[in-house]
Amino acid sequence: KNTGLGQGAGAATEHGFENTFVGFKAGYDNNRTNETDNAYRNTYLGGYAGYTNREGYENVVIGYNADFEDTGGGTGSDTERNIGNVLIGAHADIQDAYNETYGAADYSVGIGYAADIDGNKAIGIGTYVEANADNIIAMGYYNQVAADDVVSLGHLGEVTNKSQYSIGVGREVYINGPESVALGYKA
Repeated sequence: KNTGLGQGAGAATEHGFENTFVGFKAGYDNNRTNETDNAYRNTYLGGYAGYTNREGYENVVIGYNADFEDTGGGTGSDTERNIGNVLIGAHADIQDAYNETYGAADYSVGIGYAADIDGNKAIGIGTYVEANADNIIAMGYYNQVAADDVVSLGHLGEVTNKSQYSIGVGREVYINGPESVALGYKA
């Protein structure tokens, strides 16, 4: 019920089902915990793609070394697995230890070279973008968001307080007050 193409692709999978692993050691640690229903319908494409994800389902990981920072292991409850995430880009990652209450990152999207996602329902699109909180959208080159409920678009943006919206044209949009809006060049 699994498809593996490449040396070590899906090597640890015993009970997972409907997984697709394509590439050298893609999905290597999938189902390492040996649970019967904790690792299914994952798609990992690329060398080392999804290498460390042990539990979780319905994740799509595409790109060389695109992976989860943590194993997503635990006691086996849904809140401790990676669920419904999309990672596209070489070295893109989801750091699933962000939220101690909820456990693994769920329903997040990271697209771009070295996109770094560390939250639930977080979207990060861009080169070196960091979406490190819950319910956020961060788009742009080196755009960093570290607070919940934020939308940030721009180049070299940094948002550190919740409930903010920023659009930066040019460089360096910094917002430090809660419930703020910033528009413009070096706002």
